[in-house]
Amino acid sequence: MEIQTGVGSADIDSNSVPSSSEKSATVTCSICGCESPLTEYFQKLPKRMLCPRCQGQEWRSNEFNVYMSLLGVGGLAAMVAGKLLGYSLLIPPLNLLLAFALLWPIVCAHEAIHGLTARLAGGRVYELALGGGKLLHSFRLRGTRFAWRQRQGTYMGFCVAAFSQRQHLRLRWLLYVMAPLTVQVLLILWLLPSFDWRRLGSELAVVETLVLLNIGVVALNLWPRKYASMRATDGYWIWELLRGTQWLK
Repeated sequence: MEIQTGVGSADIDSNSVPSSSEKSATVTCSICGCESPLTEYFQKLPKRMLCPRCQGQEWRSNEFNVYMSLLGVGGLAAMVAGKLLGYSLLIPPLNLLLAFALLWPIVCAHEAIHGLTARLAGGRVYELALGGGKLLHSFRLRGTRFAWRQRQGTYMGFCVAAFSQRQHLRLRWLLYVMAPLTVQVLLILWLLPSFDWRRLGSELAVVETLVLLNIGVVALNLWPRKYASMRATDGYWIWELLRGTQWLK
């Protein structure tokens, strides 16, 4: 199909044609080879860049292997520890299964505290999600979408919120990001007096499992890591907000 521009070839000014240096910078996916100027949506890995579609495909292909490897190594370590301590070999694996069962409630509580803090700070919560990637099931309640997404095996979740008021905006964001971590640290301090390592090998150790899980979740969230676009750990956003690199807009 021919397109009429209304301008003859002699009328085109060479200065009006953007040079290669003026074009938008693009990034190329290392797997599918697609190019895009939306660099913030690509995930940067050592020697590789992945587009959103390939991120999901690679995550799904690795998720099961990683999950089973962690389960196998954790089970083996629990049985060896139980044997060395002279306890029943059945108790440590049961505590390991208890840890996997308690992880989802901890993730749910973490994201719920994010959402509640955003509401109390005058913000709007757009979504509270468990998992990541493709949307599987959802429902809406008072303007917030509660979602169940594809990648549940990684025990992840996220909260999408925003604040319309510019007054004390940085403080609002800090409260929003730090609230669940603060609650978890207080819970750890509250449970520590009852903590006893020996219960991990002799009985179902609910208190000890809760303490260790919350320590792990807090440590992973405080690690300042950005994945792609707005996906990052709480520690990353805390660091960015404290050093003032995030624009108010």
